[in-house]
Amino acid sequence: MQENLGTFGDYLQQMINKKGMKNSEVYTAANLTKQYFSKLLKGKVTPSKTTVLSLAVALQLNMDESDWADEIREDYYRRRGKKNIR
Repeated sequence: MQENLGTFGDYLQQMINKKGMKNSEVYTAANLTKQYFSKLLKGKVTPSKTTVLSLAVALQLNMDESDWADEIREDYYRRRGKKNIR
């Protein structure tokens, strides 16, 4: 694992930009509310594994990109000493 993963929100915004999508397209396709999606981008919430998978499908991420997103999520829990919710 690389040392500086950034936040899940940072990674999510990078992938949205890379895929040339609008935020509204992503949260709609992932079946998320605009409010929850905004909190994800701002780092106010950490997504469940199911949400990460929904976002990966919405963004049509390849396996490497999807694994990286989940790794960032896992790192968040490790750094905060929280039990990971699967």
